[in-house]
Amino acid sequence: MSDLHDIVTIDRCPVCGCDQLNPFLTRSDGVAVLQCANCRMAFVERYLRGVEAFYDDQYYYPEITTGAVQGYSNYDATAAHSLSWVTEWVRLVRESGTMLDIGCANGFLLKSLADRFDGYGIEVNPQLARRCEEDGITIIANDIGDERMLATYRTTFDVITAIAVIEHVPDILTTMRHIKQLLGPQGIFIFEVPLVSAANDNTTWLTSSLEHIYYPTIEGLQYLCEQIFGRPAIGGEVVIRHYGSTFVGMIGGDTATHQQLESLYHAVFSRPIAELEQPQMRICRFFFDVIHAAQTSAEQLGLLATLPPHLLTPLLLDRLAQLWQATLADTLNWQQWVALLQNQLSQAHDLYTTQLLQHIEIIEEQRAWIEELNRAKEWLAEDRDRWQAVAEALKKPSGQKSS
Repeated sequence: MSDLHDIVTIDRCPVCGCDQLNPFLTRSDGVAVLQCANCRMAFVERYLRGVEAFYDDQYYYPEITTGAVQGYSNYDATAAHSLSWVTEWVRLVRESGTMLDIGCANGFLLKSLADRFDGYGIEVNPQLARRCEEDGITIIANDIGDERMLATYRTTFDVITAIAVIEHVPDILTTMRHIKQLLGPQGIFIFEVPLVSAANDNTTWLTSSLEHIYYPTIEGLQYLCEQIFGRPAIGGEVVIRHYGSTFVGMIGGDTATHQQLESLYHAVFSRPIAELEQPQMRICRFFFDVIHAAQTSAEQLGLLATLPPHLLTPLLLDRLAQLWQATLADTLNWQQWVALLQNQLSQAHDLYTTQLLQHIEIIEEQRAWIEELNRAKEWLAEDRDRWQAVAEALKKPSGQKSS
């Protein structure tokens, strides 16, 4: 049991300071998620102080311990399919420079761009931070909220990434302010967070990753970005098949960079695949649509032909195998559903036929009954006529003969 002094209760919105917080969602552990009435950001009503304790070795590699209830089942595989699109996107938008990855973990993203960028990281886990340093990555802090790094690294970075990070930090305003200060004037900031979707299923975010403090909405994220950067984030909702929705966002360090970034974003992610001109655009779209979002239309899978051989890594092939298996399962589920529907239609047809035959039988019985009634009516009419004739005969005087 945690001491009550270790629990932080949120009674004002951490983004805008509004004290009107409305019930929004409830997680599987019973913790309520509140939503600010003003900026629409959502967050837990309470969390444990010292959240950095969550991100121990077990969080990233549960196989080294037992009883893991949060974190990753296979971090290396998750990093490969969730970060590879970022690698290819950065290659498309920047030739080289300095790059900071917040929450860099084992350094996967920075190492994938080491041929072009000087890699810097922020990592809370000491063992992973040491591993990154051994691989040539400069760790500048273990917490994005640490102000000491600003004196050395203010406006230093051409690229800053924060993939699956912002939802974890207690102080989201300080986090975003520090990111803005660390970003160079023509730099780009790329982030991805879980999204509470207005249109798609949110079960994943309410039943797993229960270390999250923030449950972003599009309105809340855009309010936050406009408050800090003076402009809304480029991007939008990404629906990851069989999982949940995320928000992928990007911001340019100045207006011109932001406009160029927005134009390129729509050129790569919004246009039909057939209209993608450059090979790198097609590679980026493949990793985004197929490997990250698990979308597997024929056109999307056709992008695989664009990949150069060096990108066909074991982790990529493993991801493709997973997607193939999921697609086959979907196909089998579809076939089972069709068979179920056909069975239900057959049962409905049989029931309808039985009921129809019963109705026909009833109609025939009613028709026979009506015919019987008509015969009875005719007999009664004839009988009436006979009795009327008898009555007329009885009215005549005796001895009078009818003519």
